[in-house]
Amino acid sequence: MNAVSQGRQNVDVQGYFKGVAVVIDDSIGAEGSDLINDIIRGINEGGGHTVNLTSLPDAAADLENFSNVSFFIMDWNLSGFGLGITLDKKGKDAQAASNIAFLKRLAQHRHAPVFIFTHENVDEVRQYLIEAELYPDDGSERHLMVRDKAGVGAKVYDVLNQWAERTPSALVLKTWERDHVKALNAFFADFHDRNPYWPVMLWKTYVADEVDAATELRQLISRLVTARMPALAIDLAPFEGQLQVEEKANSAAYKKALLEVLQAERVVPAARLEKDDLAPGDFFIRNEDGVDKYFINIRAECDCVLRGRNKDLYLLKGRELSADKLTEKINFGLGNLNDLHNEEIVFAMHDGKTIQFSFRELKVIRWNEIKAQRAGRLLPPFLTRLLQRYAAYSQRPGLPRLPEIVLGKRTDSAAPDAVANGAECEPPTT
Repeated sequence: MNAVSQGRQNVDVQGYFKGVAVVIDDSIGAEGSDLINDIIRGINEGGGHTVNLTSLPDAAADLENFSNVSFFIMDWNLSGFGLGITLDKKGKDAQAASNIAFLKRLAQHRHAPVFIFTHENVDEVRQYLIEAELYPDDGSERHLMVRDKAGVGAKVYDVLNQWAERTPSALVLKTWERDHVKALNAFFADFHDRNPYWPVMLWKTYVADEVDAATELRQLISRLVTARMPALAIDLAPFEGQLQVEEKANSAAYKKALLEVLQAERVVPAARLEKDDLAPGDFFIRNEDGVDKYFINIRAECDCVLRGRNKDLYLLKGRELSADKLTEKINFGLGNLNDLHNEEIVFAMHDGKTIQFSFRELKVIRWNEIKAQRAGRLLPPFLTRLLQRYAAYSQRPGLPRLPEIVLGKRTDSAAPDAVANGAECEPPTT
């Protein structure tokens, strides 16, 4: 077989898992360790590369070095005692605690699949992971997969890709990741070939505009990389049937999970934001008279650069929309909500709650006074819609009254809603 044919075959074998794999197993290189050697050989013969470790990285090791690893293979029993040696309960608990601490640290740097191929009792290993909230207790698998090592062997890529084919989140992640790396390389090649100082050229223009240059550069790179990515070559239709099964099996859990997904689409939680990175869409929660009130920042992005200053924030006030009020707002035909001209409603914005922001209640509050109460940041297009509608509201023209004689006699039942029809011109409260 020539080199071109061999390379093409390797790509087919690797499937979604091209790249470097980290293998953690205390039996690597040891006598009688054919199973782990078969796995490593299967990766190498498939065209992949392995980083082989005989123990877990030290607790002080910088796991960011694993940021670009394609997948991890890990033995559960890393005691070094070899095959046939069974740990007592105390030893198993200590080994599990060490493994779980590593997996939690790893998840902070790389959300890549981790395949635990072990000689241990598979159900026992899963139970440790369930108790540590790293593994679902419904029998499904997320980014962790536990398998008997004897059932893997040199067919490691077959096992990995079969798992990916039935795990839609992994399928999307690996497909998108591959396209993103290609687009990122194309972007930097395009710009670097023009001039290696291109970031400095743009940086100077941002500084001249007195905006946060680092933020502007980050946003520019994100836009230009995205523009170079192809359409996602993936079909998730085969998973729809299983989703319907889950919905019917436990509708309450399904609805809760769906609300969590919708919130993740709309909001970046405060824990993932830089503490001094202020932007439009940042929202805060304050308890007023026993009720949580929401405040969302609408000040222009260029005015949100802190640089050590205590800025005034322009905040629209919001509140949770009750279930009854939410039902009244639903437009079933469009599958969306009917907003009045003086409000914006963000569905499933926080903890499953739908928040109604009033354009009539604009508050000015200092950043230092409210920053500790930031709950997250609303993202486009939801933020874009809010800003555009508020701009239209704040600049709306007022119309003169019509003569009463042409309007006919007014009755209470026919009284116009000044807010709904746009006739009221009372300025927002501050």
